[in-house]
Amino acid sequence: MRIRFIGTKLVKRFLDTGGEVLNIDIAEPRNRKHLHLWRRVDLLDREAMIDVFRSYKPDVVLHMAARTDLHESRSIKCYAANTDGVANVIEAVRRMYARQSLSRELCLPLADSFAR
Repeated sequence: MRIRFIGTKLVKRFLDTGGEVLNIDIAEPRNRKHLHLWRRVDLLDREAMIDVFRSYKPDVVLHMAARTDLHESRSIKCYAANTDGVANVIEAVRRMYARQSLSRELCLPLADSFAR
């Protein structure tokens, strides 16, 4: 069985097409060749997220951190990446683009690259 990690494949895809990538994660990338593209940032640390967005100024943001299991025995707090993490990413983008209007042009180039 071949196991693939979406984040690793996505970083490779962007690099192969000449894109600039910043991988924000609490864990190191699985591909050691991507270490120079990685910044250790906890999705739940709102100020750290805002700081990294302000310094990197991304054109495209993909938020892929989430729990996908649905164990009823777990507390809702176990799913903070799905709630508070999303709110932190939205706030970081909002503050980064506070003086600009967001438009669908920010998302379309990325969608087009995966449609092929």
